[in-house]
Amino acid sequence: MIKKEQANHKPENKIILLLIPPLLNFLNWEKISPHYHSLADIVTDRKGKLIKWQKNPKTDLISLAKSLDGTPFNKKVSEILRSPAKRIIFINYPLTKESWEVLEEKIQPLKLKSVCVCVCVFVSLSESLALSFAELQKEMMICPVCKRSYKKKETIQEKAFRCPVDEITLPQEEMEKLTDHYLNEYFNQVKSLIEAYRGKKNKIIPMELKMREDLEPTILQNYLIEKIHQI
Repeated sequence: MIKKEQANHKPENKIILLLIPPLLNFLNWEKISPHYHSLADIVTDRKGKLIKWQKNPKTDLISLAKSLDGTPFNKKVSEILRSPAKRIIFINYPLTKESWEVLEEKIQPLKLKSVCVCVCVFVSLSESLALSFAELQKEMMICPVCKRSYKKKETIQEKAFRCPVDEITLPQEEMEKLTDHYLNEYFNQVKSLIEAYRGKKNKIIPMELKMREDLEPTILQNYLIEKIHQI
């Protein structure tokens, strides 16, 4: 009888918010699994707003990027949340307390789901890894639309950055400032969000990246997937 009950038991569905430093967000999540959702899936037209800004820039790029991070979810989110998948993973969104509260409102009616917060942080930063991370920072740029990181040598032409996914073009100098902003802002955002998540039956799951090899795409991808499957 006990064995039969265990066999019929289905794990509770989980919504996982994977918060990974944007410099390391160079993986194509959609190809890994249809249940991984990045900004393109869950947020209203970021690209359209950036193109509109380019035609009449009334603020600098960093100010625009901040406003984009507060962009509301699109209608597809409700459909995603109703998925029968065991795990639904949102990549680096929400990253503001306000957006998190909106997502909470959408989750609450779905009483069968629980929320797990999966935060990717450096628990132990060795000297060699710190140096490797600094070198990686010099090589990469972060697109303000998809928030993925790309190698400069593959995306910079004539002092302009062109995103291979969103196909938007921005001056290299402004993009370098924006990338620095994203890296500095990320850790402040995560700290604030952890406080918002804590105490609401959410799970804070730290991750460890300790060696230079941990930054290699295949190793990083396998590590993150393994951690998520343990949740």
